[in-house]
Amino acid sequence: MSEENGLIYRISGPVVTAVGISPRMYEVVRVGDEGLMGEVIELHGDQSVIQVYEETSGVGPGEPVVRTGQTLSVKLGPGLLTQIYDGIQRPLEDLEETMGVFITRGVDAEGPLTSRRSGSSTPPPRSVTRSRAAP
Repeated sequence: MSEENGLIYRISGPVVTAVGISPRMYEVVRVGDEGLMGEVIELHGDQSVIQVYEETSGVGPGEPVVRTGQTLSVKLGPGLLTQIYDGIQRPLEDLEETMGVFITRGVDAEGPLTSRRSGSSTPPPRSVTRSRAAP
C-alpha cells in the first residue's frame, strides 16, 4: 500500500479513521468505493481522522481512502450570485438537470466559475436610485 492510498480502519457516522495513508492536515481525500469527499481533521501516528462531507451509510472498514494532494477550497467571483450550491460548492441546478432532485453520492460537478455557463468576469453595473429627503 502506498502513501497515496490507505484503508478505512474505523467509521462512526461522518467520521472515518484511516490507516496506511500519510496525508497532510486539511487535505481533501476520497473515501470508500464511491469516492466520497472528506477532509483530514486529525493525525495520530499512523492513523488519520477524516470528516466526510457526504452520507456514509454503507461505507465500511477495508474500503479505500485516496489522497488528492489538495486542500478544501472554494472559488469566488460574480458567478456565485446567480446559482445555488451545496456545502462543497457543487451547483445544485446543474446537478438537478443531470440526475434529478437526489444527488448521487461521490459525484463531482464543475464549480460555479468553470461551469458551462459563461459570463463576464466583471459584475454588472448597479443602478442607484436616490430619494430626496422630505423637508
